[in-house]
Amino acid sequence: MCPTPKYSIRKFLYAMNGKITKNRYLICIELDITETTLDNWMNTPLGAKFSIPSDPFLKLCNIFNCQPSELING
Repeated sequence: MCPTPKYSIRKFLYAMNGKITKNRYLICIELDITETTLDNWMNTPLGAKFSIPSDPFLKLCNIFNCQPSELING
């Protein structure tokens, strides 16, 4: 069983209009990251010491139109 992710990026991705693959690609372009980096962020387990850097994190919140507290699980 997969551990609970630290960030609820996947939930917001699936809630967006359009195809998930296109949305993932557009987010990667907007944040200037690779899809591997996005996958790593989505799979970061709850309780991990790793955190998404603040600028990309706030850009994600802007893209998803959510508060930072909504993007963090736990």
